[in-house]
Amino acid sequence: MRRSQGEENPIKSWFSIDGFTAMKWYWQWACFAAIALVLYIPILGNGFVNDDHLVIWKVCVENELNVDGFFRPLSDITIWITYQFAKLTPWPYYTFSILLHALTAVLLLQYCKKMLLDKMQLPNASLVVLLAAVFFLIYPYHNEAIVWILARCSLMAGTLAIASLLILVSSWSETRKMIGISLCYFVGLASYESIMILPAMLLAQLLISRAPFSLVVRYAVVLLVTFALHCWLRITVSGVFIGGYGKGFFENDLMSRFTGMLKTAGRIILPPSDNSQMLVVNFAVVAVLAIIAAVLVWRKTKKQVVLSRFFLIQLACFAFAMLMPLWLGVSTRTSESDRFFYLPAFFFCTILAFMVVYLFNSEKVRALVVLVLLASGVYLLEQNNMNWKRASDSVKSLMAQVRNSKEKLWVVNLPAEIDGAYVFRIGFSDALRLYGVDSSRVKVVSGLTRDQELLLPEVIVPKTAESISWIAPATLVLENGMPGGAAIAHTGKALKALTDSIMQQERNFNFADAAYSNQIQQFLLRNPVPAEELRIAVPEPGSRLLFWNRKSWIRLSY
Repeated sequence: MRRSQGEENPIKSWFSIDGFTAMKWYWQWACFAAIALVLYIPILGNGFVNDDHLVIWKVCVENELNVDGFFRPLSDITIWITYQFAKLTPWPYYTFSILLHALTAVLLLQYCKKMLLDKMQLPNASLVVLLAAVFFLIYPYHNEAIVWILARCSLMAGTLAIASLLILVSSWSETRKMIGISLCYFVGLASYESIMILPAMLLAQLLISRAPFSLVVRYAVVLLVTFALHCWLRITVSGVFIGGYGKGFFENDLMSRFTGMLKTAGRIILPPSDNSQMLVVNFAVVAVLAIIAAVLVWRKTKKQVVLSRFFLIQLACFAFAMLMPLWLGVSTRTSESDRFFYLPAFFFCTILAFMVVYLFNSEKVRALVVLVLLASGVYLLEQNNMNWKRASDSVKSLMAQVRNSKEKLWVVNLPAEIDGAYVFRIGFSDALRLYGVDSSRVKVVSGLTRDQELLLPEVIVPKTAESISWIAPATLVLENGMPGGAAIAHTGKALKALTDSIMQQERNFNFADAAYSNQIQQFLLRNPVPAEELRIAVPEPGSRLLFWNRKSWIRLSY
């Protein structure tokens, strides 16, 4: 086997491109880990969010695998191990994900190196190898897998997928390769469903590389047996095959799903936007330019067998890896669910690096393009990191007040997310339990979705008149209770119960309550809200109300 460029020139500095690609993998990991830790400094101080609390309680406190419709024991096991020494200190959980992300970038570098540098010396091949890994390290649209503790399942599945591809191009014997790939695939399937498509990528690489058909069949059989074994284990343990994902497979009509696929495809390269039509238009423009660039690059490299095959393999793997996010969908308005892009990002970043290097002949132009891509990637990544920091800060602030309060608390506008970064869409009751808070003294009156937030001012200010307050978007606070002492209705029936109570006071000529009822009616007239969204809080004397004003938690006493 030929040595790589860097190994043939040992006097070259480690700080050169060839020198870096020739480094031992653990030195590359050290360098990438340092860069990743700097990039993700904003989230190292984050706390637990959303259903992190649910899984930590179930897996680490109750010592049970979380198999309620899912089968991701690898993620649960790593969380359990972290809990044994870190307990409820969050930063080790985040550090694990950051370091694993850096290692995954090294595996991508080694994979590209095996394909491009270990066969022959090719012009600028070392630059492609390094740029692919660096682009992946700073790629801004998959960092949910890194900054959300539970999303490490997607991260680990991606790591094992690229490890499988690296094994495939290694110098191992075919038998050892099959064993190694089978193990990676089996363990990866126990982490996240995105790796299910791995056999298609492996077989595509074998076919494009002109491997003997008999060898392709052997790999197919091994992978099929591995998948079948996993399916048996998954159904035996969890009772289902794909859990919650299966429900959404056929929800929409074909046209809606096709439109959603176009938007999702655009998100692999464009930032989220509330203007979905503009996103589609921008993607169409970018797609046309990308196709033109790909054709030009193909013409330049098609005579080089190694380069042309490498390019085709990356395109094929990218197409297969995109099947899951295209089908399940990724939010086009926020970063929600961008963990689905972790696997496609390997090949997207590799294709991007390949096209940048071989499209531009001028080194100055190429350097400028790389600089722009790196700068924009870091900027967008940090924007997303700050969303997760704000989400975490809101959780930490709320939980601090809940834990330190001895009074009964009424929580209004519990946010579901902050621009795609989860707060408490679920998991609040588990957070109370995890921190030893008596749930009977904490009442969640209303939640706050992002769609509701977009219609509100920058800061929510309560409207108050005597003993009645209105907290946008849909919470009525009645210090004196319901008119006539009526019971507080369950969610979704609050307006009907309130209306019935008001009408009853008027029929009974209970003038004091009728006047009170009239005030309530005026609030509802000035702040119209759909009946199913109205929430009512009736805080007892001595209790406190906490409401999210879009910036911080505000505490009101009664």
